Amino acid sequence: MTYIANGSPTGPQTQFSTFNTSGTLEYWTDPSLTQTATYTTPSVAINTSNSTLTAGTVQWAPGQASFHPGQNGEIAYYSFIAPITAVYALNASFGGLDFVGPTNTNVQILLDGVSLFLGNVGGFGAGPSFASNTLSMTAGDQLLFEVSFNVPNPRGSGPFYYDTTGISATLVTAVPEPSTWAMIILGFAGMGFMTYHRRAKPALMAA
Repeated sequence: MTYIANGSPTGPQTQFSTFNTSGTLEYWTDPSLTQTATYTTPSVAINTSNSTLTAGTVQWAPGQASFHPGQNGEIAYYSFIAPITAVYALNASFGGLDFVGPTNTNVQILLDGVSLFLGNVGGFGAGPSFASNTLSMTAGDQLLFEVSFNVPNPRGSGPFYYDTTGISATLVTAVPEPSTWAMIILGFAGMGFMTYHRRAKPALMAA
């Protein structure tokens, strides 16, 4: 598990130093970063059980993957590296997992650093989604699913504590014939890395 500390998707990667499991909730963090007394972020997590899990004010459905930005502007993300050159069908959806919240995050999908989608999660439950049946990828291309602070916050409410954001995605292509399908599911089995990188704080926050 890795993160990128210089804000560049192609920059040198550093491993997350800690893997934790609380029952069947698995999550990855880096305690060397500045943390709050209660939360260890940035982080990514997945509920590997067949039951809904609740930790504090966050709720994970069975198989639910999530990510949470860091308090110093770190961006948590999932990364997929295309195994073959092909046209893929991508379906991705995001939502707030904190039932007290409100969750208020920006979510983005990038292909080799080029933004394909940008949306906002603005509360508990279902949020924005993206779909494409004509996503051309070359073997080795990197697809990123990012979560970051929503700055400025249009509602003026909610600290970053509530920003645990759920993600669900499928990526499908015909391999090697149209009648034979390979499905790659974001989360427990399908993603190559669970990662974060540090992004400079917006000027609005630096004042």
